[in-house]
Amino acid sequence: MERHYFIGEGPEAKELIAEAWARLNVCNNARDKLLKQYEADNVVPSKSTITGGGRVVALWFKEPVQRPYLKGGECLEGGYFYYPNLRTKEGKALARRLKEDELLTFDYSTFILKKLGISRIVFDEALSRYYCTAGFADGKVLLTVPGPKFPKDSEERKKLKLLIDLWPKIPDWFREVKESEFLAVQGK
Repeated sequence: MERHYFIGEGPEAKELIAEAWARLNVCNNARDKLLKQYEADNVVPSKSTITGGGRVVALWFKEPVQRPYLKGGECLEGGYFYYPNLRTKEGKALARRLKEDELLTFDYSTFILKKLGISRIVFDEALSRYYCTAGFADGKVLLTVPGPKFPKDSEERKKLKLLIDLWPKIPDWFREVKESEFLAVQGK
């Protein structure tokens, strides 16, 4: 799938990065309180998706634990992760907290894309899904957008056999770059 790469620099980038760090700090503080309350060693966040990511889905412990409000205990990265046990009152309360407490959730890409007002989903003939991603490195905001810049209308999209959103409005403080420059900023 064709992908376009953008780098945002300048005061706008610095401001957006500062906002992302501030929001991450709020999230980390909320997660620290959760970890302390449940005596867990870490959280297990959901993976980044089109609609978001970074939501806490489980608690991670260095050693196996036996608590009635937790279920699971599968090995993950040298420890054990546990989901809330919905058969107990405490497990239901934990599940509700993980779902409803917005402070526990943070995903860099989703945060940046929402702040920029950018979204685009492209499906190819096999119905594989491609979407925008964002992040930052070295004081620069990084953005990728899938699919061709055109087609602009539904007839052109049909000819290319793509289910595709229209091209998003990219802020003026971004410049389109080659993939190699985009990767170089990330140290790759």
